[in-house]
Amino acid sequence: SYYVSKSGSNAGGTSWSSAWNEFSQVDWSTVGSGSTLYIAAGTYTTCFPVVKISGITIKRATVSDHGTAKDWNDSFDDLVMVDHAPNFFLNVRGVKSFTFDGGSHAPWKFHEIGVTGKSGQLLVENSSNVTIRNVELDGNSERTTIIKGYGPEDGLRVMHSDHLLVEHCYIHDFRQYPGVDSAHEDAVQMPSGNHVTFRYNTFANCGML
Repeated sequence: SYYVSKSGSNAGGTSWSSAWNEFSQVDWSTVGSGSTLYIAAGTYTTCFPVVKISGITIKRATVSDHGTAKDWNDSFDDLVMVDHAPNFFLNVRGVKSFTFDGGSHAPWKFHEIGVTGKSGQLLVENSSNVTIRNVELDGNSERTTIIKGYGPEDGLRVMHSDHLLVEHCYIHDFRQYPGVDSAHEDAVQMPSGNHVTFRYNTFANCGML
């Protein structure tokens, strides 16, 4: 197991005390296939490095998983807020298995907010056997004008991937604005995918190109 926490010392991520304190600090080559990365409550402002290693799981930390762990604090089991830089906050590319679990829904406690660049929020590309659950992707109606030729972008983007499950997610407020002609603003943009299942999700106030 590995850990991300705003109160961590950023010293390798192998415990709650040594946890990485931002997503950009995570070293996937250290985490390795078969590992789970747990994320404590807090506001994060950077993106994960691109995930290219199969068999990784990312989960929001909960009392049920960690209540007796060394250096655990029950406040870690709360809202994870992500307001990220202009790239995908999570980019999964070329893997054969991957799970991302926000840990709860209704209410959702993994809340990714805002569209600050052309890339969108979450990308699954050239991958298989991927599960995404319990995450809120919030376009936040954040930008009403074109920046560097791009308007607001998509929530989830799926490209050339096989066996993808998306469940118990809330994807909302990706919407078209007058005059923002280059914006996609789809809740989901899926140019290509096979055996893709969406179930038990909530969509609201989304537009399309």
